[in-house]
Amino acid sequence: VASLIFLVTAGGGIQNLHLSNILQSSISLSLPETTSFIMANSGNTQSDPIGYVSLSGPGHHLIAQAIINHTSALILPSSSILMSVNLPTHNSLFTLPGIYTLKLVYGHSGSSKLTSISKSFLYINLPLIVLLVIILIVLVLVIRMTIRKRRRKKNNRKP
Repeated sequence: VASLIFLVTAGGGIQNLHLSNILQSSISLSLPETTSFIMANSGNTQSDPIGYVSLSGPGHHLIAQAIINHTSALILPSSSILMSVNLPTHNSLFTLPGIYTLKLVYGHSGSSKLTSISKSFLYINLPLIVLLVIILIVLVLVIRMTIRKRRRKKNNRKP
């Protein structure tokens, strides 16, 4: 049998959160629906992380935002935890490719000090690119056919 007892002390407690890593590749073929990160507590008391994750697209356009640690999980002293946050993103055919940024703003409950970390990645909307290439090929073929017809008409008019 084991038990864990949490005591609230008057002073002397240090809460020191830091982010070890945001798990996101530098190139992505879809917008992240979930983002994960490792949060560590190097203080001497348990910590209840608070904050949010946001996803911004080209031009700093906000696409999604979600609260971290909505279950109020505690991080014990000298330990770390893998946290995941669901982002309400909608991958669409018309989502523009470009540089997107995940921003994590975090701190611990009871403190007004927040820390911000960002990670940028290149989003390539493959279906949109394929569609644009197909449209471009069709457009080139139509222009070539039109030019050939005009040349034939010119050649046929000469006596």
